[in-house]
Amino acid sequence: MTRYARAAAAPPDDRPGVQVTWARLPVLWWRDVAVTTREPVELNEVDTFTIAAVERLGRLSAEAFEAFTGLPPLIFAGIARRLHSLALLDWRDGALRPFTGAARPTEAPARSGTATIDLLYLPTTDDLVVVGEGLGEWERRVPKVSVAAPLPERLHRVSVRTLLSERIAARRVANLPENVVGLPDGADEPLTAMAGADRTPPLPMCPVVEVAATVLQDGARPTVRVDVACGSGKAVTVDLSGAAGLVARWSALAADLAAEPGDAEAAMRAIGLTEPPWPAPRRDGPGRWRVTVDGAQARALAGTGLLTAPIGLEVRHTHARIVAAVRLAPGDAEAAAMIDLDAALQKALQDGVPAHDAAERGRLMARAWQLRYFPLVHAMREAEDFDYA
Repeated sequence: MTRYARAAAAPPDDRPGVQVTWARLPVLWWRDVAVTTREPVELNEVDTFTIAAVERLGRLSAEAFEAFTGLPPLIFAGIARRLHSLALLDWRDGALRPFTGAARPTEAPARSGTATIDLLYLPTTDDLVVVGEGLGEWERRVPKVSVAAPLPERLHRVSVRTLLSERIAARRVANLPENVVGLPDGADEPLTAMAGADRTPPLPMCPVVEVAATVLQDGARPTVRVDVACGSGKAVTVDLSGAAGLVARWSALAADLAAEPGDAEAAMRAIGLTEPPWPAPRRDGPGRWRVTVDGAQARALAGTGLLTAPIGLEVRHTHARIVAAVRLAPGDAEAAAMIDLDAALQKALQDGVPAHDAAERGRLMARAWQLRYFPLVHAMREAEDFDYA
């Protein structure tokens, strides 16, 4: 069931996207996960010559190398050791030879290594994300786990190692560094072992945390900043940009402003309309809607603020609350005149006292007084009320 309530403020116009005021988020996480890396190694001209000579001759000694290049045996030893460590050539008995299984000389060699990353997994939306800034603060503050949710059935027999290795191989890990190629040998455990259950439950359970979030969709990839409620009372902010499934789910909630019968009426009642006919909201972008009102509806909304300002509407779903911005469009001449008046008033508030004719100034002053913009009313009447000097 979807419920609606007027929000204290609408999302700002200069930050298109979705504003989540509250959501429950099933989550698993792992800190300092060891991963295998491969770094490309650049070969210089001498390296390339040495490999070609071995390929042509079948064997290259320090003496032959010095004869070809004029470089001393000490340089040859350094080059030989390096090419051997890269598994490009075999170095034994003081000579370089072709190395069985070596990469072809035209291929870029790479050096293997290890590194550690912090990972966060969202089982509901199947997002696995590398948290670049790490989860140290997350664990120091300790997220406030409100409830537990059953792990999706597709994950019941999946271990941590299986999940991570398969996703790395398929490059299905958001923010994964390019040089990460897999996992080294090591221990394994069930996905939910990090939750610290005293015993294995009949149904694997996943911790659920409460969050607020902002999804900005003004670039090629949405930016997702999630504030996780913690036991200390302070929130920890985590960058989950790249969590495409989560963005899609929250965006879908923001797009379903009036998806079910009766939703339009409930949404319009929430912003301040009390009588039918109920205008149908039209989507105007991520988290943004437009409603066409007639004169009577504009009068009903005029007491709550400028008709030119977006109205914040909180869409309350079972596991998330999304704030949308609702803007008004005129549906008849009366509504158009009222919206134009508020546009002039908004300009006056931004730029100072307007230079309108007496009738227009009177309408602006009356509207400013209705909305309790008393400093502007004072400024507009100053020439008349204080013209006694």
